[in-house]
Amino acid sequence: MLELGTVLDQMEIDEIGMKEMLSNEIDRFYRMQAFIDSEEVSDRSAGKKDYDLRKYAKTIFEDGTIEEQRAILKNMKGRMILKDKKIYIDKLPESVNETVTEVGA
Repeated sequence: MLELGTVLDQMEIDEIGMKEMLSNEIDRFYRMQAFIDSEEVSDRSAGKKDYDLRKYAKTIFEDGTIEEQRAILKNMKGRMILKDKKIYIDKLPESVNETVTEVGA
């Protein structure tokens, strides 16, 4: 699952899928943390929100249930290709010249 974390770092944030659901979970966490610390909920920048979203998705791949992991994979936009024990999104790099057989085609 570590390989999927690397893939998440390379993807556009909108391609992760479930963006709204994951963002709501992160916002809920920050509200709960502010409640426990008796502080106001701090506003986060767009960059911080993107970082939090990627980090949360990676955490699900490392520690989440199989259902949570499947939900993210199911909602990812773009085609994932497994070639030579590496995961690629949408297309193979130029360095891999072999033909890829698509599953379900």
